[in-house]
Amino acid sequence: MLVRFAVENYLSFKDKTEFNMLTGNPRRLMHHVYKQNDVELLKMAAIYGANGSGKSNFVEAIAGLRNLIISGVMFIFNNKKFKLNVQNEQLPISFEIEFIEKGVMFLYSIDIDNFIITKEKLCLSKIEGEDELIFERLFIDNKIKINFNEKYKQTATDKLRIKLYEDELLKNNETLLAKLNESKEGFDIVKQAYNWFFVYLVAMNQKVTLGHLMLIYPAMYDFVKKYIKEFNIGIHDFEVGTFSFNEYFGENNTQLKNELIEKLKIEPFVELEKHLGLTDLKSKTTVAIIENNYYVVKKLVTYHLDDKNIKVLFDPNEESDGTIRLWDLLPAIYWVLTTPCVVIIDEIENSIHPYLLKELIRKFSENKETKGQLVFTTHESNLLDQEIFRQDEIWFAEKNTEGATSLFPMSDFNVRYDLDIRKGYLNGRFGAIPFLSNFNDLNWKLNAE
Repeated sequence: MLVRFAVENYLSFKDKTEFNMLTGNPRRLMHHVYKQNDVELLKMAAIYGANGSGKSNFVEAIAGLRNLIISGVMFIFNNKKFKLNVQNEQLPISFEIEFIEKGVMFLYSIDIDNFIITKEKLCLSKIEGEDELIFERLFIDNKIKINFNEKYKQTATDKLRIKLYEDELLKNNETLLAKLNESKEGFDIVKQAYNWFFVYLVAMNQKVTLGHLMLIYPAMYDFVKKYIKEFNIGIHDFEVGTFSFNEYFGENNTQLKNELIEKLKIEPFVELEKHLGLTDLKSKTTVAIIENNYYVVKKLVTYHLDDKNIKVLFDPNEESDGTIRLWDLLPAIYWVLTTPCVVIIDEIENSIHPYLLKELIRKFSENKETKGQLVFTTHESNLLDQEIFRQDEIWFAEKNTEGATSLFPMSDFNVRYDLDIRKGYLNGRFGAIPFLSNFNDLNWKLNAE
């Protein structure tokens, strides 16, 4: 579960800016509240704002943090400091995230400056009193210094390993969190924290989608299939085709098959479009996997009915953008319904009809058996409905005169529960809308002539 996330000096976030899933004063829709570790957390949040307000930057920030921890991809932070204040060039990029994993509340923070991790810290977060340090890693005089709580160095081997990381093994652009997770033994508390990033934190944007997961998990596939048919979008049926490597790649494509076999020794599946660099394809619903001790390719195929009511096979890339978007959204919804994860989606309304999207979010809102948290950015004002959202679940992103993004919840305002908040938002009551010039002054007709 996500408690809060803060970012500083990254893209449009000049000063420390916090987003959180903590409950405010509203007491409505109490089935939206999870209580863990004596903390009340919300199950959903929508972030509104004008174009260029920083909504996508929020998703990129949390996705970038996860990618750094999981894959050590440091280049994504190149030239990403806040650029509209010269003093910020001398400051590090900073992230701080608080989360709950298997009943334990963690606080993790990291500072990055010129591809060097200057500070990294993992604590047990306490509601009262000081947080309990697990480790702190600093970069002083061009050397890495690690301070590790003796409570969590349980063996002489643990102590030796930490010393080796400090002196030799840990690079200044690698996270200690990920490095300790690689240890075959020990550091269980650190591995528990890492597991949350790896398994339970998902950030979706144009580059990261989840449609391929329904090829792996039968229950997710059944869920997606059920709702695709309910939404009546023209698909008569769809199924997962399974092909041997030789059937799919041919007898002679040995190099590619060997590449995939090597990858499958360390990964549970390989997204084929990503591996082949087919980034221009709309649908990414093909995976290589080991099934019943055979190397196979699983691919989604769809069927439509022709004028004689006969099923006709279609490739997923022949489907509409809206259909493909649903293949990505529905696995995300399933994930949040069934696991204690947090899924963050940028521009959830892309290619989805407003009424279909509202019905999907309404179903999630009304469901009292959800397990996880859904956070998304959007422009779709039809979702601004107090029968769907609590006021503390609606956030706004807005830039100030310096070009810096701020985030704030609707619960900061004095809003009646019977107010038409959609109308209030569009009238500018909460800010976070575009500033529109006087269109009569644009002289479009004159310019066209």
